Amino acid sequence: MTFGPCPPMPPGTAQDCSGALQICSDQSFSNNSNGTGNFIDLTLSNQGCLGLGERQGTWYYFSPATSGTIGFTISPLVATDYDFAVWGPMASIQCPPVGSPLRCAFAAPTGDTGAGNGAADFTEGAGGDRWVSTFNVLPGEIYLLYIDNFSINGQAFNLSWQLTNGATLDCSILPIELIEFSGNF
Repeated sequence: MTFGPCPPMPPGTAQDCSGALQICSDQSFSNNSNGTGNFIDLTLSNQGCLGLGERQGTWYYFSPATSGTIGFTISPLVATDYDFAVWGPMASIQCPPVGSPLRCAFAAPTGDTGAGNGAADFTEGAGGDRWVSTFNVLPGEIYLLYIDNFSINGQAFNLSWQLTNGATLDCSILPIELIEFSGNF
């Protein structure tokens, strides 16, 4: 039996780590995810608190231009259960991310969630309060952020940054490094 060439792989979308959107300013932004992408980026080895893997989510990456502390708030526009994870620091974008997230929130209630609000924990499961600790950053480090609409209702959110102690975000173009690829036929 002879097999012909494989069809080209679909390109990564923002719902895939390889299609992550760059965040390069402290301006608030809005988004709503409505799919799971073309690739499975989260597995038991890297999903951290996101126990059900990827659901209606979007990938982002960012890099600090200056040292400081990063926090953010994800505010759903209507009652929606948003969860998130942040991986880093890393020297280049690694898709899918390696290892457990630096910060991760999988709290069950709807409402605002994020890094900050006085939280001291680094990760939380479904029984958490939707908030984890801010994190200190250095210039040139790279972070991946996955925001997941657990409610799978396509509702939008606003993300606002709380950059303190001098932190700013860099707008340089960053390369994405594919560290694993598999295919089935």
